[in-house]
Amino acid sequence: MPIRILPIVLLLVSLNVSAAGTHASQAPAPTVKSPPIKESADDSATCVAKWDRYHQSQMCFAKYRRMNGTMKPSAYKHCKEVKTPVECTR
Repeated sequence: MPIRILPIVLLLVSLNVSAAGTHASQAPAPTVKSPPIKESADDSATCVAKWDRYHQSQMCFAKYRRMNGTMKPSAYKHCKEVKTPVECTR
């Protein structure tokens, strides 16, 4: 039995695979707290902040998107959904 396991162990060691490494890569990125945004404002500084917040949300959700376009349920535990700031598209 140990002789059968040896090639697998050698392969894993040569690939530098570890359980700790795979778990750490799936950990959510820390969220960055931004100052509150006045939602009704549409001046350029506020719009920049709104688009930045939207893009940060999209980057967070991208890690949880499946190949078929659906979202893993855990995404909503780690990411905050932010709607497209349509008032800033003009």
